[in-house]
Amino acid sequence: FIVGNLYGWVHKGTNKRRFTKAYVSTSRKNGKSILVNGIAQYELMFGKSPERQREIYISSNAYKQARIIFEMATSQLNMLKKGSKYINRNIKTISTEIKYLKDESVIKALSNNPDSADGTNP
Repeated sequence: FIVGNLYGWVHKGTNKRRFTKAYVSTSRKNGKSILVNGIAQYELMFGKSPERQREIYISSNAYKQARIIFEMATSQLNMLKKGSKYINRNIKTISTEIKYLKDESVIKALSNNPDSADGTNP
C-alpha cells in the first residue's frame, strides 16, 4: 500500500508522482528497514528526479540502524551482481557508499549528527 501510493499514483498527462514523501510509522519488527532498503535501491537505479546524480541517504535516530539498512542494500546488490552482467558493470559497492556508475547516483548512510549532512542534495 505504501509503495503503491508513492509510485502508482501519478497525475494524468504529466506522469509526475502525486506523493514524493511518506511518513511510515509502524511498531518494531514490521519491515520498515526492508521497505526503505527496497525504495533506496529502486531510486538508485530507476529514479527520475533528478535525472542524474541522485543522492539517496539512509538516516535514522541511531547511525547503527542506518548502517544496518545500508549493509542490507549492499548485500542484496552484491548477490545481484553475481547473476547480472549489467548490475556488475554499473553498481560499485564500497564500505561507505553504493554508486550507480551509469548516472553517478549514490546511496550513503548518515550519522545522527546534523552537521554531517552539510552540502548534501537528497
